[in-house]
Amino acid sequence: MTNRKWIVAIAIGAAMWASGRASAQNFQNDGPAVKNKAQYAVPIPMGTSGFNIAKGDCATGTLGSLVQDADGLKYILSNNHVLALANQGNKNVDPIKHVGTLDTAGCAGLGTLAVATLTQFQPIDFVNPNMVDAAIAKINTGSAKADIVAIPGFNPATEVPVLNRVVIKSGRTSGVTKGTISAVNVTINVNYVVNGVVKVAQFTNQIAITPVIPVAFFSQPGDSGSLIFQCDTTDKNWHPVGLLFAGGLVQQVNNGWVFIINTTFGNTLQNVTTAFHNLGVDLTFVAPSAASPDCTAVAAATMAQAIPAGAPDVNNLQEEFLRTPQGVAALASANAVKDHYNQFLTTQEGVIGAGVGFSDKGTEQIVIKVFVRSDAGPGTLSKLPKVLDGVVVEAVVAPPTIIAL
Repeated sequence: MTNRKWIVAIAIGAAMWASGRASAQNFQNDGPAVKNKAQYAVPIPMGTSGFNIAKGDCATGTLGSLVQDADGLKYILSNNHVLALANQGNKNVDPIKHVGTLDTAGCAGLGTLAVATLTQFQPIDFVNPNMVDAAIAKINTGSAKADIVAIPGFNPATEVPVLNRVVIKSGRTSGVTKGTISAVNVTINVNYVVNGVVKVAQFTNQIAITPVIPVAFFSQPGDSGSLIFQCDTTDKNWHPVGLLFAGGLVQQVNNGWVFIINTTFGNTLQNVTTAFHNLGVDLTFVAPSAASPDCTAVAAATMAQAIPAGAPDVNNLQEEFLRTPQGVAALASANAVKDHYNQFLTTQEGVIGAGVGFSDKGTEQIVIKVFVRSDAGPGTLSKLPKVLDGVVVEAVVAPPTIIAL
């Protein structure tokens, strides 16, 4: 979510990140996000600007995707903090408007369209761990369609996230961006602003996404609610795999060069659909007007940006490893060990989360990744174990603050 109050409440360290706006001169991006911020006539596509206007906030997020229940009733799926105002929304009352007020002149909200009504949400718990930041809003008749801005088509069948798979999303602020699933089974602490007060919620079993090159980014404030797709190398389709909700940014300067480390976090769609099932709503994704194009060429081109000329394609080697019995066993072992030591790891000073992924050394070794704040003291790394029950532990430079986007 991009919100004026949020920008004042938390300094993230990079002005463009904090403002929720980016320039092509500063970042490499597929965009253009102008299509996502635009106001559309009904039926509006997904991946566009929208928000719950009940409290009059000057804010916006992304109306991510169209889902339907067992009776065929259709809903917009996005985050709780976009559609339900971080637990403060009124079900069956609050209107969801397109575009969000931040995308209107003077934040006045003039000319916006009422496209849906908040229906149900999974409450965010600020004491106990969460798995999803999700809400649905029943659409007004004919107000929305399943097509997503700048996504040419997709297969609506959801999939389990696979390490190192290329992913894409289309969001209000950064438009269409690409990255890879760098970690699964992630535990991460996320900052929210509720009534002007910063609150921290912990999320478990998340996915982490990073760009393939250090000057790119996958998400920015206002992209919350975007649907994340992964490229299935078997059927060559884009499949829904996650619900984008949080992220952060590290800006480092080295020899005059500015490097951007952008990490994005998403709920798995298995957890999202399970949460709504437990709330009495069984959801499936509505198919768009066009089938998924072959995703493999885009995936290959994306990964090629990170592979030096003549170097081996480590990504393919790692994916092949995951298909072997040894790879399956290694992933299961790393997940089990990470879960066993999760509290120990995530309560270390300077640590904001932990997950499981391939070693950053470019090997086929699956490790526990510990997300260490970029501003953490030098003692943090020295206190982390190198190995836990036979599984290697690696520190990953993480943003000093992860925010609900």
